[in-house]
Amino acid sequence: MAETNYQPDAWCQALYETTQQFLDRIPMEPETLPRYLQMQGQFPQLSVNNAILMAVQYPAATRYRTLADWQTDGVTVQSGQQPISILIPDGTYQRSNGSTATKFAVQQVYDITQTDAVSKPEQADLRQTLHAMLMRPVCPVEVIQRSGGAVFVPDGPKVQIGRGMSMEAAIATLSLALAHGELSKFQRDYVPTEPLHALYARSVSYGFCAHYGIQPENYSFQDVGMILRGCNNRELKKHLETIRTGLGTLLDRTEKARTDLIARTSRQEQEAR
Repeated sequence: MAETNYQPDAWCQALYETTQQFLDRIPMEPETLPRYLQMQGQFPQLSVNNAILMAVQYPAATRYRTLADWQTDGVTVQSGQQPISILIPDGTYQRSNGSTATKFAVQQVYDITQTDAVSKPEQADLRQTLHAMLMRPVCPVEVIQRSGGAVFVPDGPKVQIGRGMSMEAAIATLSLALAHGELSKFQRDYVPTEPLHALYARSVSYGFCAHYGIQPENYSFQDVGMILRGCNNRELKKHLETIRTGLGTLLDRTEKARTDLIARTSRQEQEAR
């Protein structure tokens, strides 16, 4: 039976307040949203709250584990390192209205850069990533005879992409167009040119690029204050949840295609021997 009259302890409450303060800053400080997107892109499995907590406490995080997990692998956390506190599910409780909600507890983790383990950042194969994006896209992708750029065409829908770009630029511009496609699947009355929807797609693309170690050019978030002006924290959290969902579906689609591509390449190499 679910517990009743649950109240988060002071530690959990302090972390909740940290997330609320971060949300408060999003409409006021243009650099706040990209900080969140960088972390959500790095760790797409994290909840919105935990991506915020990571971004606030240890923005350089690349791979985190609990102290016990590091010790199991013979890795020592360096002296003087402060743990990163995140929230994990810890049972359920019954609200006063009879509904059931999740309780949370604090979990402390350490990034690999806080240990004596050798940190070797994985460099994504960008050619492979671009190929994977084209293998299983949310909508058809048409390569057209023009220089650079990709656009999402709602009538279809489809994506059109030009030629002659660097690998980084191609991934960035294609991810932006595909983000519109992903978001249009679950956002009612989605209009790519509507400022809030355009911000969603730009944010998904920014997080996608962060996941593969790409710093996209010409991505500005100076309009965030104007677009999100007047939003309360509950509404801001909902916007971040929408971005997280779009990012997750785009990454999941790309990673599944990349896994298939790796397996196919491996088979071809074995057959050629």
